[in-house]
Amino acid sequence: MTSGLGAEWAVEDQSRKKKERVGSYYGGAWSVVCLGLLAVVFRFNFSGGMNEGVSLKLKLSLSMVFVEVFLWVVSINFGRLELEEKESVFRRRLVGDLLSIFEEADSTRLGPHKSWTPQLEPKSEYKGLIDYLSHALLEAWPRSGMSRKAEAMDSLAKTINALQAAIINGQTDSSEMTAAAKDEGFSSKQSKNVAVIGAGVSGLAAAYKLKSNGVKVTIFEAEGRAGGKLRSVSRHDLVWDEGANTMTESEVEVRSLLDDLGLREKQQFPIAQNKRYIVRNGMPVLIPTNPVALIKSNFLSAQSKLQIILEPFLWKKNESSKVSDADTLESVGEFFQRHFGKEVVDYLIDPFVAGTSAGDPESLSARYNFPDLWNLEKRFGSIIAGAVKAKLYAKKEKNGEIKGSSEKKKRQPGSFSFLGGMQTLTDTLCAELGKDGVKLDSKVLSLSYCYDGKSTFENWLVSYASKGGKHAQASSYDAVIMTAPLCNVKEININKGRNRFSLDFLPQMSYMPLSVIITSFKKEDVKRPLEGFGVLVPSKEQQNGLKTLGTLFSSMMFPDRAPKDQYLYTTFVGGSRNKDLAKASTDDLKAIVTSDLRQLLGVEGEPEFLNHYYWSKAFPLYGKNYDLVLEAIERMEKNLPGFFYAGNHKGGLSVGKAIASGCKAADLVISYLNSSADDEMLKNE
Repeated sequence: MTSGLGAEWAVEDQSRKKKERVGSYYGGAWSVVCLGLLAVVFRFNFSGGMNEGVSLKLKLSLSMVFVEVFLWVVSINFGRLELEEKESVFRRRLVGDLLSIFEEADSTRLGPHKSWTPQLEPKSEYKGLIDYLSHALLEAWPRSGMSRKAEAMDSLAKTINALQAAIINGQTDSSEMTAAAKDEGFSSKQSKNVAVIGAGVSGLAAAYKLKSNGVKVTIFEAEGRAGGKLRSVSRHDLVWDEGANTMTESEVEVRSLLDDLGLREKQQFPIAQNKRYIVRNGMPVLIPTNPVALIKSNFLSAQSKLQIILEPFLWKKNESSKVSDADTLESVGEFFQRHFGKEVVDYLIDPFVAGTSAGDPESLSARYNFPDLWNLEKRFGSIIAGAVKAKLYAKKEKNGEIKGSSEKKKRQPGSFSFLGGMQTLTDTLCAELGKDGVKLDSKVLSLSYCYDGKSTFENWLVSYASKGGKHAQASSYDAVIMTAPLCNVKEININKGRNRFSLDFLPQMSYMPLSVIITSFKKEDVKRPLEGFGVLVPSKEQQNGLKTLGTLFSSMMFPDRAPKDQYLYTTFVGGSRNKDLAKASTDDLKAIVTSDLRQLLGVEGEPEFLNHYYWSKAFPLYGKNYDLVLEAIERMEKNLPGFFYAGNHKGGLSVGKAIASGCKAADLVISYLNSSADDEMLKNE
């Protein structure tokens, strides 16, 4: 094996036929470094550090690879070679020396055979491992920062040790050796480190995607638990959710995440989830499941039905004057009243937005709360006509996908939860990230962006205080994903260089307070039980004495959530409709909920069990000024390199939207790190 100490070695580029000398410029220095490394490595290999059973030849080979990879990368790093030539040099030299290891592996597997001269290309069975090591080591090698160089050397040592163990254990084929190297050694992203602030579902999803792409991630969570608004409890043979109760697979990121986490077998779909009720004249009424059924039912007046039927004709695209610029800034109530009339707003839209965002139609922005319908109007004029055309197009596209694929798994549509509740999702994410990857009870105090012009990475300093800690701690990161609510972001000191980065441009956010009351009743005490998903209460029904926003029939949806002789209910109180009521005492809320359930379901007596959880900031309000919120987030990201924002303040309130937001932020971070690495490499040439 050629040592390469202080030697001149040439690289022939087959396309350009050009040779450049590199090693001689640094031969003396590299010789000194090599002697030191040889002493360390040989001491490790011959003092018991290497597993017994490995031949002397293999020990020498592995030791020299360890030393020479270090020398080659440093030489290449400081050499005047083009990018494509660098990898060519590195790959050719690495191939030549690793072949000796592979020869030993062949001897272990097949028995002694004649030695053969190392060639420029390895046997095909080892090509995957060669490609992996040559590319990953070259890309991962840091260009500055001694701490990162030490980390890189440690990763290289783990790679070599993994190869040793693989050979000893008989894992001598290419795929097994490559897997061993990847598990313990370098990856192209391993030298990069990202901080995620907030351990809600968006932060956990972002961290999981980063880790899956080889990025080292640390999550900081101020609370003593992870999961955010996904909060499941199991007690007294009851299982309930104090936050989000269900989610959907409407986002592609959700589907990918469920597949990657292996959660398909734990999904729970509600029984008769299409049976949903809205209160009308003080009593629950089953909602028709489609527009045709709605027209045939007695739920709406004849006038409202006629307005729905005529909507495609009254709002044609060619009558562009019908959709004015002012209309694009209107509220949810104004938007739907233009198309369908006030009754539809009062008895369909109002209870729906109360159930999904705890808001009201007049406070919410149509553009940001119903973006799909808003875009349909911009494109087609008519919401109904646009929805029909979009559905036909989606069906045609889906049929094309199915024809082009032999294995399409059928997904059950609609809402779902998990065995054990929604927190199963975030618990699984935490388990994948590991205990060391999530710092609980760790409140971030400040973020400092530092850039000295010499290093692209290690730009962010995160200062945080741990519960019980006497002093603040700090760690450096290449990028930051912020998922905390904007009201909490304002409390963090952010510095850019030596100057404080003012967040005065962040608009004031409004949040909806919400109380969640869990009750269980003996089945014989519920005289009019309803099968289905749940019941929503329109604002107008307050005149009939109802004060709750709605109730989910938890044990009807998921029978395993309560004993067979009980019904379990989840009731919501507060929101923009009754903000003060959300903060009421548990005793007062017990009386309110019991009164409403008595009127709607005929419950008698007192609940067998009651639990109350209060969210002071259950949902951010996507109001008419929400565009200012998005502009402020964009301004932060634009002015703070390596800073990205995700969560339910950006892109949607649902669990699926929050997951998608986190995954998209992770994609942006990966692109940022890769582009920064490319820029740094070009700068060093």
